[in-house]
Amino acid sequence: MNRLLRKNTRRSVLSVLLLAGVIAPLPAFAAQPAATVITLGEQVAIDGEGASATAGHVQITAGGVYEVSGTLADGQIEVDAPDAEVEVILNGADITSSDGPAILVRDAGSATLTLAPGSENRVEDGGDTDFDAAIAADVSLAIGGEGALKVVGNQNEGIASSLHLTFTGGDIHVWAVEDGINANNDDVSEITVTGGTLFVETETGDGIDSNGTITITGGTVTTLGAMADMNGGLDADGDVTIDGGNVIATGARLSVPVAASAQQSLLLRFGQTQAAGTLIVIQDASGQDVLVFAPANAFQQVLVSDPGISATETYSYFVGGVGEGEPVNGRYAAASDLGEAAGTVTTASLDEARQQRGPGQ
Repeated sequence: MNRLLRKNTRRSVLSVLLLAGVIAPLPAFAAQPAATVITLGEQVAIDGEGASATAGHVQITAGGVYEVSGTLADGQIEVDAPDAEVEVILNGADITSSDGPAILVRDAGSATLTLAPGSENRVEDGGDTDFDAAIAADVSLAIGGEGALKVVGNQNEGIASSLHLTFTGGDIHVWAVEDGINANNDDVSEITVTGGTLFVETETGDGIDSNGTITITGGTVTTLGAMADMNGGLDADGDVTIDGGNVIATGARLSVPVAASAQQSLLLRFGQTQAAGTLIVIQDASGQDVLVFAPANAFQQVLVSDPGISATETYSYFVGGVGEGEPVNGRYAAASDLGEAAGTVTTASLDEARQQRGPGQ
């Protein structure tokens, strides 16, 4: 049997086994087996090619898959692999940097950060450098997987890119002094969320800030902007489009989704600043809860988008009640006390905001 025939035979057998259910296909999120294993610690251990370490600074200079675990008390993972495809899998990694980003993607043809299933990961930055985020990329960056990631941005941003950012999965919590998530290429940058859980909280900036566009098609997104400088949970110079998912955004002023968005949204605007922790309840005409939420930041506007919101219905909202049970990212399952009736709202609430702001701004 010649080599080509043997190869085709193996392919045929594999196809039959897959169709028969003997071999299960890999799930879509699954990363390829790591070619290089990086174990962090006082001494960094590297098993494989394409990476090196010096005094806590780990540099990846070739394309491939790199699995990172362990604790780096003061150091950095840097990717500098021009034109190469690089995937970094975080599998129980805790990285703190006292001088710059914990993860820096300086150059790559494509860069992906994958959170290993069931893993808990944490990154935190420090110091004062040109790259002012806990995770900083000079190229487009995609983040996904089925693990958890906590990002602490002490210098400015939490996650930042000079081009595009895409979030496809994982349970990601971002806290930052300035913008939580930022893509800063004017009129070019795109921030896209297709799945996962994304919780963003800031001290003085915007939650999610794009100098281009923001598009959300899936996932659970909670983004809290600061009252300072009229910041908000969503801020885009271009269009905000919400075609799916569950989205809550709060702040002083919000960029609202364009009318062409496939999913409906509601916008609450208050004449006075509402204190951090104030419960907001939105109910439909039958008294079913659409939103029971207490933002951790003070706010004057609340945007909620959900597949269940209808363009033909009028919703009632309440302020200052009491949530029932333990909240998850500020979200309650129900309210034991609705608080004071504050008014009604429809999807037309976005029209005036669109006219006032235009695209973005």
